[in-house]
This record gives sequence, C-alpha cells and structure tokens, in this order.
Amino acid sequence: MRRRPILLAVLSVGVLSLIAGVGPVQAMFAEQPTTRLELTATDRTLRPGEEGQVCVKAELSEGLYGLQLTMAYDSENLRLLGLEGQDYNIFESDSTNEAEGEIVLSAIAKDDSSKLSTRTIACFRFQAMAPVAATELLLYNIKGVTNIRTTRQVQGVVYPDLVEKPVQVAEQLVLKITHDNGSFLREYSSLKKTLDAIRNGDDVLGAAASLTALLEQNETGLFKEETSELIADLSDKLVVMHPLIEEEAYGRSKASVSADAIKQHWSRMRALQSAAVKAGYDGYELVNQFRIPLPSAVQSLTILLSAEALTVLRDSSLSLILEHGELAIVWMEAEGLRDSVEHLELTIEKLPVHKSNWGGAGVTPLTAYEMVVRSPSYHEEAASVHWLHRGGVDADAGYILSSNGHVKARMAVLNQEHHAEQLAAAIAPLSSGRFALVRYDSPFMDLNSTYREAAEAIHILNAMGIVRGTANAAFTPDRSVTRAEWAVMLARLLQLDFTLPQEMPFPDVKEDDWYASAVAALHAKGVVQGRGDGRFHPDAPVSRSQLAVLLDRILQDEYVAWTNADSIYMDQEAIPDWALASVARMTEGQWLKGDDRNQFQPLEEVDRADAAVVLYRIWISIYGEPAEWLTKLNGGREG
Repeated sequence: MRRRPILLAVLSVGVLSLIAGVGPVQAMFAEQPTTRLELTATDRTLRPGEEGQVCVKAELSEGLYGLQLTMAYDSENLRLLGLEGQDYNIFESDSTNEAEGEIVLSAIAKDDSSKLSTRTIACFRFQAMAPVAATELLLYNIKGVTNIRTTRQVQGVVYPDLVEKPVQVAEQLVLKITHDNGSFLREYSSLKKTLDAIRNGDDVLGAAASLTALLEQNETGLFKEETSELIADLSDKLVVMHPLIEEEAYGRSKASVSADAIKQHWSRMRALQSAAVKAGYDGYELVNQFRIPLPSAVQSLTILLSAEALTVLRDSSLSLILEHGELAIVWMEAEGLRDSVEHLELTIEKLPVHKSNWGGAGVTPLTAYEMVVRSPSYHEEAASVHWLHRGGVDADAGYILSSNGHVKARMAVLNQEHHAEQLAAAIAPLSSGRFALVRYDSPFMDLNSTYREAAEAIHILNAMGIVRGTANAAFTPDRSVTRAEWAVMLARLLQLDFTLPQEMPFPDVKEDDWYASAVAALHAKGVVQGRGDGRFHPDAPVSRSQLAVLLDRILQDEYVAWTNADSIYMDQEAIPDWALASVARMTEGQWLKGDDRNQFQPLEEVDRADAAVVLYRIWISIYGEPAEWLTKLNGGREG
C-alpha cells in the first residue's frame, strides 16, 4: 500500500497542537462528553481471498475535532489493501508497520461545525488470507481533542494546545475466515514463489518475459504493490546492457554492443511496460535510453557500434549512455545518424589531470578524457555527446567542460541539478578532442562593485585562461586596460599562433616582453598597426575610439549595414574622424553602446571590466552562445 503524505508531525504531542498557536490562549469550557469509538465490518465472515471493509465510527462525536489512534490486526490472517478517510481527513504515520499488523494515523474533522451524533472516521480494506476461527482487530493509543484552545506547561514552559476530548473504545471487532479447501492459499503461495523467483533471478530478459506473461493474464492482483515495485526494478535493469569486453595490449580494451542485444532489451521493455499499463499499473513511461557500464579500471576503451546497431538506435529514437567510472558519463544520441554510416567507433581514454592544461586561476580539473571518433562516411552532425558528472556538487562553485587542451576551443558550462547531485554539459556534434571536467572557484575578491555583465564575463574568460588578475585575488576591474593587456587577451581569445617572428613589428616591443608574441600575432592579422610614430606604445591606455577601430578590424563580417554616421551620439563632434565610421558600425551592430545620456565618450579610457565585456561579446560572435553558464559567481551588481 502506498503511504499517504504525512501532513502533521504532531503525533507525540497531540493532534493539531500546532493550530493552537494562533488566537486566544485560554478559554473557560465545560466538561466534554465522552466519545465512543466502535469498529464495524460489512461482513464478519470471509473466505480466503475475499475482501472486506472495516470502519471506525464515533458515537457522541460532537466536538471531536481531531483524533489519533493505532489499530492492530493479525497480518497473517488479514492483508491491508488500503484506507480512506470518511468524515475526517486521514494522515498516516511513518510508524505504521503493515508487516507487524499495526496502523498509526491522525484524523481531522472535515466539517468542524457538524452536529451529527455519529460520524465515520475512516474505513480500511482488508483481504482475508489464512483460515482462522477468530482474528481480532483492536484500537489503542487513542487521544481526541476539541477545537477549543488552551495551554499546557512542560518544565516551566507554556505551550499552546487544544482541549482534550474524552474517548473510549467499545468491544473489539472479531472476524472469522473460513476454509476454501486450500485453493486460494495454493494460488497465493504459487504466485508469491513466482514473483520471488522473478525478483531474485539473474536472467533479466527471462524475468521480464515471465512478469509480462503474468500481467497479460491479469494474475498479479494479490500482490499489487509488490508487482508495481518489481515492474520498476526490472525496467531499471532492462536499460542496462553489458558489452562484450576484449582486452588488448597496454591496458587497452574493446567493447562491442550488438544489434540483437539492443533489440532484445528494447522489445522486452516495450512488452513489459505495455502489459503493465493494460493491467492497471499507471505511471510507467517507455524509457528510450540504454546504459552501458564500462569497467572503471580500464583506462582506454573503444566502443564499436555496427551499422545494424546504429539503425536500431536511430529508427527507435534510442540513446546510449556510456558510463565510465563515477565521474564522467558520455551520452551519445544516434538519432541524427545517416543510413550511409557503416559503423561508429568511439575511443575513450582517461587522461591525467594537470591543472596547467585546463584553464586559468581558480580552475581545478576533476577528470579528463580524450575521445576519438572514427567512422566511414562520418559527418559532423552524425551524433552528439553529453557529459554528466555525478556526486560532489558544490553550490558555491562553477563547473565547466573544457575542450582541446590548451586551446579550449569549445567551452560549455554545466547545467546544475543539485537534487540529483549531477552536472551535465553537451558537445554537439560528436567530435574528437580532449575534454576535461573542471571546477571553477572565483579567485577575485574585488568584483562586488562591478556590474553583473562584467563580473560574469570576467569569471568566464578567466576560467578559459583568456583574462587574468593583476595580483593575488584581484582583477582591478576599474583600472584602465593597457594596449599590451588588450593585445594579449585578444590574441588568446582568437587562438592565434604565439610564435615570435624573426623581426618584431614595432621598435618598442622586444622579444622578451611578456606581450611580444601576442602583439606580433595581431599585427600579422592586421588588427594592430601602431601609432603614427610607428611605435606600439604598450603601456598606453586604450580609448573607446581606439577600441571601436580594433573591433571593426576583427568583426568585419559581423556588423549590420549602415548608411549614415551622423547623429548617432550627442557628442558626435568629439569622435575623431579616423574612428567615426568604426564607431557607427560597432554601434549599429550593438558591440558598443553609449551612456545613459546617449554620449559615446570617445576619449574615455576603457577599463578592464568593460574590456572583458567586449571580449566576451567577441567570443560569442565567433564561437556561439555557450550553454547555460552557472550563475553562482562571486559579486556583481546590476548595471
């Protein structure tokens, strides 16, 4: 029997004591008449297998607002099928023990103003089991209360309470279960053995077939709850397929999943859950995911899926979850596979997690893998992969999926599901590369006054190793960004080649300067060209006009068409002629914005916070919007 929700946690202190906490405290009241409880039955003589109803009725029930009681019965002779409140709402306690034949419940009157002398508290449905001359049902641990508020004192502390209502119990109820020549008991015993064999068997497919047959013949009624649990248990087992593992040299292994195995599990799943629904077991939805647990001790594993297996997956809209250890799960959806894909081979190799390989300050790699995809006629949208991370979720940290080692070409932040203690990220399409699941804790303590968009951009770009702090735990968001800093951050974001050229492009940039390779790479790409004197001026700040020109050179294909640069900003005349067209284009494309007075402030220096925002906008333009970024970031005000 399914438990009802426990809506009152007052069994130890009296029903509805909590209600007494509101309103007048003490009231004068007359002595309450005694309520008499009685157990009644529709039929006092039952045969094994028959169902009967037992009700708790209250005589002289005026004023009986709440009640708590325990009913005992012999569980070897009677099997509880369910209970339902009548004139009272019923709340079953966790203390109920059906195996021991004990039901503990609380009851609250549905209509407290009722003047009926006799009311029915609740009714219980039982099924008769073993024959017996007399089996007794009795009530005890009874307490009744009115709706009159009062107080009680415990160790000098005064608590609100309700006035107690005297209750006594009439004689207990005795039922008789007659003989039926053993047919019911034989049926009961046989079915129980069958269900136990299904539950304890090692052959999942065979067990599913046996239970399906019982459901189709509608022969599980005697064990409704047990059968429901068994359906759920077998459904969980049917979605697990153990692959054939072949060990190879150097700790490498191959695993294959046959089309026949997928077909068998899928057909058994559909048959079982279809039969369950037809037999009246509701709430079962057809699962379309199959789990393949891979040995966690194996460091390198190649999964082989034949063309036939891929066809079954695609045609049935099924997914495979490849589980390796406790930290990482690869979830491959084959729905997008073309008919021309002959087979799919996916190699997963666990990598050492060195912190320096996977991002900037605050990044702690949790697990890392290399994936290699091989397949004839493979195309980019053949399949997608989802990564899951189970356990160890910290609400105060961010979690990131970093890809391709130092380059980190694709970063997807994980969606957090605290209730399941797991994180999820997606890679689409399925591709070869190195991937690490990393935890990100903000290393910066000076972002509390920074507007939210900037704080988020700083965290994201720092986690990717694109921007860095100025000192321990400091980003210094309000300080002007220098031309050298901007060059390095931009070169990292564009993933340019940091190899130094034979000759430096500017006389004031030396080979051993920390920004030299970035400046050279951007100059080769045509992004930076130096000042009129032919020098780069690395320590000079970047103005908003200069920023517009630099962005214009990077985003040549990204801005919208424009026809007129006049009257964009109130301070239009202050914008230098060499920057006017770039400011117009970057404004039209919404890369740059004015202030709340519609002024561009062209000569104003760009601070490090605003630089991070612009860099993040470039990132989105080039690589696309990342998955939902985790919002648990330190600091950041609206603005």
